[in-house]
Amino acid sequence: MIKWLVLIWMLGFIACNTCEDLPDEQAMQCLASLPVRNLSSQLSTKNYLNQHRVYVSLTTSPERLSKLEPTLSSLDLQHVEKIFLALPKLYRNETAYDLSLVEPLKEKFPKLRVIAQEYDHDYGPVMKMLPAIELVGKTDPNALVISVDDDMAYSKGMVNEFIYHAVGYPDAVLSGWGNYIEVYGILEEEWPAVGKARKKPLCGSGPISFCDTVEGWRGVAYRPRLVSTGRLKQLSRLSKACRTSDDLVISYVIAEGGVDMVRVINEYSRDIHRFSSNSDAGALHKIKLNIPGWSPRPSVDATFSGTTNSERYQRCVLDILENDRE
Repeated sequence: MIKWLVLIWMLGFIACNTCEDLPDEQAMQCLASLPVRNLSSQLSTKNYLNQHRVYVSLTTSPERLSKLEPTLSSLDLQHVEKIFLALPKLYRNETAYDLSLVEPLKEKFPKLRVIAQEYDHDYGPVMKMLPAIELVGKTDPNALVISVDDDMAYSKGMVNEFIYHAVGYPDAVLSGWGNYIEVYGILEEEWPAVGKARKKPLCGSGPISFCDTVEGWRGVAYRPRLVSTGRLKQLSRLSKACRTSDDLVISYVIAEGGVDMVRVINEYSRDIHRFSSNSDAGALHKIKLNIPGWSPRPSVDATFSGTTNSERYQRCVLDILENDRE
C-alpha cells in the first residue's frame, strides 16, 4: 500500500509548474499569462453566481501586513464580492496590527475589507478562513469562501476554477492540493472513519481526485455549511502542534463531518509561486515541537519534503484523540 501512496505523492511533484521557480516579478507575469476558464458560457455556473457570492479570505502577521499586494494581485477578482483580511485584535494574543498599513491596499483593491477585529483570541493560521466562514455563513451558507496563504501567488485561473468545480461538487470542499494522511505517517485508525477518502479517482491520480487533506498553500474553497467553526476553534486551541497545523486541523474537522475533499489541479490552476517570506523565521513548515519523550513516525512527507509538517500533524492528531477521550 505504501508503495502506491509514494508513487501518487511523487506524481504530484512531477506536475509541471512553469512559474514557481522564476524571480518574483517574472513569476507574477508568468502566472498572469496563464489561461482562465470562461464561466460565462457555463449555465450552471452562471445560475450559481446569480444566487450566491464568492469571497476570498486570508490572514497575515503584523510583519507581513505591508507585503500582501503581490498575493492579491495574482488573483482574478472578476467574480469575487469581497476580499476578507482577517486580523484578530492581537496577533498571537500579544501584538496589535498597524491598520494604517491596510489603507494603501484598500486603494489598490477596493474589495478588501478587514474583519475579525472583534476576536479577542487569535486562533492562529485557521484565521485565514474561520472568521470569513462565520461571517458569510450567517447570510448564505451556500456562498463560496476561497482561502489563500499570504506568502503565495496563484494561477490567474485558480479562482474561476474553484467556482466552476464547486458547482459540480456542491457537497465537497475543494483544494489545489491534497494527500492521504498515511503520507504524513498518520494511521488510518487515527483518522475519522467517516471522512477517510476511499473514492476514485485516487488522490493525486488525475486533475480531479479525492483526498484526506486540503492544503492552504494551493488555495481551499469552502461552503460555510460544510465546516464546523466551533470544532475548528476547539481544536486550534488544543496545543502548539494543532495551532501550527492549520491544514491538518481544517482537514480533520471536515473529515469528521463526512465531507469529501476534492483536489483540483489542471492547466487553469496548476502553477503557484512562493515568495521569500515562505521560508522566513515564522514559516509554519519550519516549526519544531521538541516534545521530551516523544518522536514522530517516519513518513513519506518528512523524507521528501524537508518540512516539519509530519511531526506537527502526527502530534496534533494524538492531541485530538487524547482530548476526545477525556
